[in-house]
Amino acid sequence: MAIDKSRTSPLMKTGIIMLAATFVLGIGFAGIAGISSCSVAAPLLPGGSTTTTSTPTTETTQTIALKWTPAINAREASLTVNPASYDLLVAQGDSYFGYAYEIQQLTPNASPLDNPLWAKASTYFARAVAVKATDAPVFGDYAITLFYSGETTAAITAGEKARTLDPTLAQNLFNLGNYYGAAGDKAKAIAAYQAYLTAAPTGELAQNAKDNIAALSK
Repeated sequence: MAIDKSRTSPLMKTGIIMLAATFVLGIGFAGIAGISSCSVAAPLLPGGSTTTTSTPTTETTQTIALKWTPAINAREASLTVNPASYDLLVAQGDSYFGYAYEIQQLTPNASPLDNPLWAKASTYFARAVAVKATDAPVFGDYAITLFYSGETTAAITAGEKARTLDPTLAQNLFNLGNYYGAAGDKAKAIAAYQAYLTAAPTGELAQNAKDNIAALSK
């Protein structure tokens, strides 16, 4: 989600991360496309999935925590000294996004609402956009974390802000389709998916967008 060089994301370089989810309307939507937060590559399958019923082991949870918390804690100390640092706030949001994503993978049947790390990431993105409100990718990632925190209306607002800043940001357009679909607004969901197809007609999620449009049009 675009971009001075310091904010060029691994995801923007290597492709879209798909976070699969099932929303309202009885439609299985292809999931949220991560925009700038982390370079994890495995799919996330929140509530409704039947892929696995495994639960996390303490050891696995601790391993993930050990991966993310040292940098998070160090950055928090820096934020204590410089609480309005945009770069630090975005980096902290990114870290919590990645941390949340990996924890989510341990229990793919669990609702993201049960993972408080999404809300934690959202808090830092909120602080970041209060400092600088001109970075579309950050607003896009903020929208994702809001959505996975159960704040669909706020996610739409953030996603629309990202669209205003960069109308061609394809991942965000697809995500807006999912947000509007979850909110029950079929017309706006279809329009967002169509906008994605205009921006990325051969994109990785093009067929998913077409399928979602067809399902919503019934």
